[in-house]
Amino acid sequence: MKKPMPVSIDNDMADWINSIVDNEKYRNKSHVVERAIMEFQRKVMQNENSVSS
Repeated sequence: MKKPMPVSIDNDMADWINSIVDNEKYRNKSHVVERAIMEFQRKVMQNENSVSS
């Protein structure tokens, strides 16, 4: 189950997200944001693992 989470973003970022939803492999704006957060999470976790090693 997904939890709604309203966020505010810069107008330019919103325009960019809209453009890739229209032209790319993403189903909707939520899909774009979710994938971006997943990638960010992966990088943070990698960084944490390299620091603790």
